[in-house]
Amino acid sequence: MKAPRDIVDFMIKLFKEKYRTVCAKVAEQKKRGFLDVPLLKHYSRLLKMRKWVESELRMRYLSLGNGRIILAEKLGIRDGDRVLDVGSGDGWFSIQVALRHPGATFYGVELSEEFAEAMEYAEIFGVKNVYFFYFDAYDLPFPDNVFDKVALFFSIANIAFNRKDLVRLFMELRRVLRKGGLMGISEPFVEDFPKNLGEVLRQLYAESHNGETLLYLSDVVWALRKTNFKVVEITKVELRDTGADIGEAKEYLRRHYGVPIPDSVLLSIQTDRIWVHDDPPGYTIIVAKKR
Repeated sequence: MKAPRDIVDFMIKLFKEKYRTVCAKVAEQKKRGFLDVPLLKHYSRLLKMRKWVESELRMRYLSLGNGRIILAEKLGIRDGDRVLDVGSGDGWFSIQVALRHPGATFYGVELSEEFAEAMEYAEIFGVKNVYFFYFDAYDLPFPDNVFDKVALFFSIANIAFNRKDLVRLFMELRRVLRKGGLMGISEPFVEDFPKNLGEVLRQLYAESHNGETLLYLSDVVWALRKTNFKVVEITKVELRDTGADIGEAKEYLRRHYGVPIPDSVLLSIQTDRIWVHDDPPGYTIIVAKKR
């Protein structure tokens, strides 16, 4: 069954129904002295998912204004498509879009242990048309011209850090994308943050050494054209109810970056509200076509 467009509400409703059912079965198992390992594994997955449901910040990221579905619509995903999800992380792009498009197949690649979590979340929602792999986006084991669409949702700044990296990445993605295939990038760039905030956050990434950055939109567009992609659309998307008041900036930034935030950095911020990469005021969608 094809899921509705408002995918997050659908997922939360499905999760709550399963959670209630499984909790009752676990209680009965415990009472009767049974040891049902498949049931316990399912319960374990649901407990992990409950952390998302109970966290306001995680729920904002899970939705991002229904952004994953919006990117899928920009790419025109349809039955029969093979879709490469680059930097798939916890798997939410592939899982959400697979629920909407059960006739397409999604291949997530992620160079962190999050790929294993993605497989667990796919089990929760009964998604059978997704696969997740521990693969390097710069050296993919896939044949040439095998994918119809490529998606990078809030992931490119975890993979590429400068123009040279972007060119290498796009050359490899170009290799596995069929001629005429589309690549979609949804990403909060430096230019998507107000006043000087983008530059401040970019500097914090550099100082925290956590393997992420903020990229410039102009660098990504340059690299796409350098690798012979045709940029067919650039769209700005505004988000509502994201970020935190500037008075909460020190703790908000510390949680995100994992390091203490110097007072000098806080004093340099020229905005009255604070945002980060995964909880931005808005982002940019780029759609590019392989010539």
